[in-house]
Amino acid sequence: MAVALGGILIMIGVLLVGAASIFSSLSIPEGSVYDMLFTWILLAISLCDIVAGLLLFFR
Repeated sequence: MAVALGGILIMIGVLLVGAASIFSSLSIPEGSVYDMLFTWILLAISLCDIVAGLLLFFR
């Protein structure tokens, strides 16, 4: 379960980084609401991925 969760979270993170790069190529200014939103979403996904990795490590 933890491996599947980790894979899904990594995939979502990669998709969000791709979306953020598309936004940067569309000249959306830095510090906008979307920039901070992507940053917080990527941080939350990263934390969930770390928790899933720790669960896998200790099980």
